[in-house]
Amino acid sequence: MLKEAHKVELALQTIEHISEDSQSIVAGDLNISCASAQGRVHLVPLLTRFLSLYPKVNVNLQLEDRFIDMVAENIDVSIRVGYLPDSSLIARKLGDLSGVLCATPEYLTGAPALKTPSDLLHHRCLFYRNKKLAMNSWTFFSEKRGRRL
Repeated sequence: MLKEAHKVELALQTIEHISEDSQSIVAGDLNISCASAQGRVHLVPLLTRFLSLYPKVNVNLQLEDRFIDMVAENIDVSIRVGYLPDSSLIARKLGDLSGVLCATPEYLTGAPALKTPSDLLHHRCLFYRNKKLAMNSWTFFSEKRGRRL
């Protein structure tokens, strides 16, 4: 998580340098949209510093987990997890995301044994889904074998 926060901070610094190059006073509205969890954890703490450096910037931060139309909704910067579909927009990778596979002890007591990732086919698994995206598959890597499982 700290790594991702550092990358978001570097992205904001890049914005600062671009602004410094184009004018001596940074002012105006900055509309940012960010996924809720990432925004609360990584972006909100950085905005205090940014706003102290640029007090004439009015930041409108929208923390939401829906897909947005940046052009139609007048969003200047959007920070999201995932891939940008074919678009005329410019994307920059800020970091990597990893997940954790977990279950409650109560669930595991009555569930089939888990020895390999393919055993998950016999389990009740939760996946993320919204109107436009279904993240319903996992990729596992083995450090012992150095390959995908």
